[in-house]
Amino acid sequence: MDKNVCVIVVICMALWAGGPLFSADYFIKPGGTGDGSSYANAAEISIALDRDNPPNDGYAPGDRIILAPGTYNLGDILYFRNVPGNEIYSNGTADKPIRIIGDFSGAWCNSVGGAGGSVTPGEVILDGSGIQITRGLVTFRGVSYWEISGVTIRNNAGSSGNGVYVYEGAGSHHITIRDCKIYN
Repeated sequence: MDKNVCVIVVICMALWAGGPLFSADYFIKPGGTGDGSSYANAAEISIALDRDNPPNDGYAPGDRIILAPGTYNLGDILYFRNVPGNEIYSNGTADKPIRIIGDFSGAWCNSVGGAGGSVTPGEVILDGSGIQITRGLVTFRGVSYWEISGVTIRNNAGSSGNGVYVYEGAGSHHITIRDCKIYN
């Protein structure tokens, strides 16, 4: 079989399967002003996670949201939802979860993000000071195959005071929380 025909067949099969061919990395840093396409062009967390506004067009299976070291003073909860009438976030898949990665070592930002060693290692802190939290500072509702790792979630006081809340009643499943510190 001709090499070009083989490549076309593989592309057609991937498109037919309904999955994206490539995953994307989105770089976030405190005070970022860019679109998140690289560390040098990193976005601020509230812009990057507001996936229903341009230029954001939703996450795809395998995408990575990479948080650079620093403190993120959140003005609201991080609410990942995909419920009827409010389908903002996509679902990952078993082999390609959507990942939120706290880059406390700076390795992702320095290598994949193109920072070239300029990122200093440090804690990645999601701080909920001053926010009235009814469920969790980080809430997953109706989404599946998401992972969050390498972050500290603090000051998550409220009526329930959860750091991370997975709303199973809305169909959330396969949410992985790894290497995180969660405290008030």
